[in-house]
Amino acid sequence: MRNVGSGARRIAVAATAAAITLSTLGGAGTAHAAGPAPCPTDPPPAWSAASRSVPVGCAGGAASVAAVAPSPAPARPAAVGVAGVYTVPTSIDATGRVEVSTALQQWIASIPAATAAAPITVRFQPNGVYWADYGLILQRKATGIGGIVAAMWKDIPAFNLSNVTIDLNGATITQRTTTPWRYGNGAVLDPRKRWGNPMIFTAGATNVRITNGTLVGSQTGGRYDPNREDWMGILIGGDNDDDIAANMRVDRMTIRNVWGDFIYLASQTTRGKLLKDVTIEDNVMRSASRHGMVIHGGSNLMIRRNSLTGVGRFVFDSEPAPVHGWSGVTITGNSGTGGSLGYFQFIGTAQTVATGLTIADNSITSGHLAIKITNGSPTDRTGVTITGNRSLDPGEFRRSNLHRSLMSVGRWSGVTIADNSDRVHVNSRAYAIETPGSTASVARNDWTGAVALSAARPASR
Repeated sequence: MRNVGSGARRIAVAATAAAITLSTLGGAGTAHAAGPAPCPTDPPPAWSAASRSVPVGCAGGAASVAAVAPSPAPARPAAVGVAGVYTVPTSIDATGRVEVSTALQQWIASIPAATAAAPITVRFQPNGVYWADYGLILQRKATGIGGIVAAMWKDIPAFNLSNVTIDLNGATITQRTTTPWRYGNGAVLDPRKRWGNPMIFTAGATNVRITNGTLVGSQTGGRYDPNREDWMGILIGGDNDDDIAANMRVDRMTIRNVWGDFIYLASQTTRGKLLKDVTIEDNVMRSASRHGMVIHGGSNLMIRRNSLTGVGRFVFDSEPAPVHGWSGVTITGNSGTGGSLGYFQFIGTAQTVATGLTIADNSITSGHLAIKITNGSPTDRTGVTITGNRSLDPGEFRRSNLHRSLMSVGRWSGVTIADNSDRVHVNSRAYAIETPGSTASVARNDWTGAVALSAARPASR
C-alpha cells in the first residue's frame, strides 16, 4: 500500500494567514483531461506496504492549475493545561463554519510533552463541530521527517503528543473537500496530500487513547477511488522508520463516510519494529470506500465489539510488505455487514511475519463469511482459529473467481474451524471449507443458514 494518509485537513481560515489550496475552494478553476491518464507511479516511502499498488490507469482528468502553497502559520499562544487537561480553546471555531486545520494543529503542537507517569488529556469543546480538511498529527520529529507529516505540516515545529487521551467530548471532526493530491496525468492539485490524508494520524506517538467522538469524511456514494484510498479515518503507526507505536486504544468512536479505511494499523520498516498492544473496541463505523480495517503490522492486537457496515472491499484486510507483519491478532464479538469482496483476507510474502490469528464470535446481517488466508512462506505458518461466527444473510454464498470456497486456509498448522454458520448453495457446500496443506480441525459448522452451535455464547470481552 502506498504511504498512509487520509485525514482531517485543517486550514486556519479563521486566522487570515491560513493556508489556502484548490481543495478549500472546491477545486474551482480546474480543467480536466480528455481521457484517462496513468495513475501516480512515484515510489512510496520505505515503510509503505508494497502490496498496495495504484492501478495502471485512472479515469478522471487533471487540473491545469497548481495548488497554492500554504503560507506559514501565524504565531498563537501556547496551550495551557489545568490539572493535566488541555481544552481546545474557544478561539478555534467549534461551529463547523470555519476551516480550522492549521489553528488546531498549531495549538496541539504547543502542548508540553507528557510522560507515562503523568499523562495528559486533550479535550475538545463539548459536542463541537470542527471543520478540518487536513489530518490531525500527534507527533512531529525534529529530524528525519518524511511522508505525511513533512508534506502536510512542514511549518509546524517538532512536538510529541505521546501519553495522551484525545477526548473528543462528543465533538465531530468533519472533512469536506475532495480534491486529491494529483490525478493520473501527474498534474499536482494539492501537494499537502502527497502521502494521503488521514483524519487522525498517531505518527509514532505512543500510549495514546482516542475516544468519545465522531469522524466524518467527505466521501459520498461509497465508490472506491484510488486517488483517495489513503484517506483513512484513523491511522495508527509510525512516521517512516521513527518510533514504535505501542499501547494504543480507539474506543467509543463513530467513523463514517471515509474514502479509504476506517482504521489502518501499520508497522515499521525495520524488521522487529512492530506496532504493539493495540485495542480497537466499541466503535461504530459506517461507509468506507476501501476496507473496513487494515492490519498491516503489529503484535497483541485486539479488535472487539465494533460495528462495521457499508465496506467497499474487505471488512478486514491484511497485505503486509516483507518487513511488516503481525502476531497475536484477535477479531471477536464484532457485528455489521460483510464487505463487497469478503470478510477477511490475508496475503503475505515469504518474509512477512504472521502467526496467531483468532476470528471468533462475530456476526453479520448481510453478506457472507468469505475468509481467505494464504501463506507465501516456504514453511507453514502457525495458529488460525475461526469459531462461532455467523452470517444471517438469507441469500446463498456461491463460488466465484475470488472465493472458490467460503473459508480457505492454505499451509498453516494448528488450524481450527468450528461452530460457524452461513448459508452456502447446495452445489458449493463440498467446498465450503478448504485447508490445502494445512493441519486443521474442522467440526460442527452449519452451512444451511442455521445459527451455529456456539453463536449464542457471549462474545469474548
